Amino acid sequence: MIPTFSGPCTILFDDWLPEEATPAGYVALIDAYGLDVTIPWTRSATSPRNREYTQDGWRIFTQRHAPEATLVGT
Repeated sequence: MIPTFSGPCTILFDDWLPEEATPAGYVALIDAYGLDVTIPWTRSATSPRNREYTQDGWRIFTQRHAPEATLVGT
């Protein structure tokens, strides 16, 4: 199975992101592989905006923190 990683979005798992951003880390793996697991309380995403912050359960990082869209990079 070749996973498809999400691009920029505003909703993931019926949950609004604070802004349009690309899911990263564990939530990106859950989404890409369709894993039937509990969604973590704090989720990560990268944004093209040049600021990092935490809001509504999302940790938003800058684009320079964006991992490759691979199993290893995510």
